[in-house]
Formats: sequence, C-alpha cells, structure tokens
Amino acid sequence: MEEKHDWVTMRKEYTQGNITETGVSYPTLQEIAERHGVNPSSLRRKAAEEDWTERRNIYVAKLEQKALEERTAKLAKEQAEWDFDIFKVTKNLLQYVKARMNEINRALAEDKVLPMPGETEQLTRIMRQIQELGKKALGDEGGMTPALFVELEDACEGFEEIVKDLLREALDHRDESGKPTTGNEGGLDSSPTN
Repeated sequence: MEEKHDWVTMRKEYTQGNITETGVSYPTLQEIAERHGVNPSSLRRKAAEEDWTERRNIYVAKLEQKALEERTAKLAKEQAEWDFDIFKVTKNLLQYVKARMNEINRALAEDKVLPMPGETEQLTRIMRQIQELGKKALGDEGGMTPALFVELEDACEGFEEIVKDLLREALDHRDESGKPTTGNEGGLDSSPTN
C-alpha cells in the first residue's frame, strides 16, 4: 500500500520557503525529503511533474516585484514630504522678504531712512531664487534635488546675512530714543538736512 504524503505542504515549503530570522530560506528537495520522511527520488519526480522550480521562480519574482513597489511608494511619499517641507521653507523666506520690502516702501512713503544701497536689488534677487526653488519643490523641473537643496541653503544664508546687516544698519542709524536719524550719516538718507 502506498504511503500518503502531504504533497501540498511540501510543495508550499519548496516554492514559498520558510521565514527565518534573516529572511526567507528556500530548502532543497533533499532537505524537504529528509524532513518529511519521503523518498528523495519520489519527491524529485513529483516536483518535476508539477514544475515546483518554475513555481518557486514565479513566487520569488512576485515577492521581489511587490517589495520593489513598496519601496518605490515609500520613496515617492518621502520625496513628496521633502518637497512640501522645502516649499514651506521657501514660503516662509518669501514672507520675510515681502515684510522687509513693505517696511522699505513705508519708510520711503513717510520720507524716513532710505534702504541700504543695493538692498532692494538683493531682496529682488532672493525673491527670484525663492520663487524658483518653490516652483521646483512643487514639481516644476523635476522636483527638489541635492543641488537645489544647496541653492536653498545658499539663499537662506544670503538672506540671513542681509537681515543681520539690515538690523546692524538700522541700529547704527537711530538716535537715543530709538527713532531713525535724519541726515546722511550712513549714506542711507538722501534728504537734505535743515
């Protein structure tokens, strides 16, 4: 009488492998035969009839494809989050630049201290850089890359230096009460003194 063997379990073990601490381990037909007490030649014959090796190859390919899709989705999500963070930074920088431009316009309208020489040109250049970086972060021209990140860092450093210079200049041109001085002491005010 022929012994009954659990061919389904053996086929599954061979084609799908066993999960171990280090990943998936794919046993040989010999190992399966020993583990299940099956004649190795009978197991090889059954595996050949049912194309177990081909089934294993298909299963492994599907696993690899699924892992690749999951990694790709994760990277795409992280890239989108990264681009959005860069966009938020550029938006905040733009708000600072706009605020300073508004201060300059108010000062000019009220005949107060003029901006530092070249300040409006610097602010305009920074606004253009911020606009380009923001557009790239939103997906124009391929999204944020390491090179664009360096551009953003440079723009931030340039902006930080301008703000520091502006603050130093503004403090240097105030009287004891904190009001802007008139006259041409620092070359900022071109209005004549009486």
